[in-house]
Amino acid sequence: MELIPVTRAERAADLAELGDIESNRRYWDAKFQAKLATLARSTCAEDLMPGSVDKHYVREDVACLLRMTPDTARAWLAEAVDAAEHYPELIKELEAGETTLAHCIAFTRVAISLSPEQKRRLLELVIDKARTQSVVDFRQTLARALLKVRPVEEEQSRRDRDASRHMGFKHTMTGTSAMYMEMPTEAAVLSAASIEALALEWSRLPGESRTMEQLRVDAANHLMQGGDGANKSIDVSVCVTCTFSPSTEAS
Repeated sequence: MELIPVTRAERAADLAELGDIESNRRYWDAKFQAKLATLARSTCAEDLMPGSVDKHYVREDVACLLRMTPDTARAWLAEAVDAAEHYPELIKELEAGETTLAHCIAFTRVAISLSPEQKRRLLELVIDKARTQSVVDFRQTLARALLKVRPVEEEQSRRDRDASRHMGFKHTMTGTSAMYMEMPTEAAVLSAASIEALALEWSRLPGESRTMEQLRVDAANHLMQGGDGANKSIDVSVCVTCTFSPSTEAS
């Protein structure tokens, strides 16, 4: 198969068209959210609560139209009306093409359980980032902002998650299994450092042919079964580039 080289100049038209499509999509995403909010207002707030009975059949109608479960439709309707009532500025940013629907959804799912005052404060802290950050970075920004908006509740949430730490297994028919553990971040970082240190040590042995991923798995298994190497640390080299501007003042 012969590949046809395409220069950046020749891609310009396609890129411009792609940008126009994306702008139009954001505009219609905003309209979609507004219409969901209108439909949500045609029922009572109780109908949008988890486990409630849909007396007005709104979420069933939306579910049939959009080919989703009634529970998903209920969540979409509740999020849309919450956004319209408490942070319309974010929807306006979406309509103007300044942010994406994924950013709006990320914000809504964090803010929907907050009080109106907390929602306003959270929006003030993150709306500028919604214009510039990726969705992954924006979720991290939201998590940090929540610590400022409701520090007591977030600390209690951290303690609750710590108390609910657990481990699970998922076995497959191929003879392999997946193991999952939820633990405090400090413990996870220390465990990962021990695994990485042992895997690196093994990788330097003459004749070692396993990949680093395989070595990490084998090292984790070795350590959990009581092997030597626990609590090892690894050296990390960090390169920082600094740029200094010459002073304008006389020395």
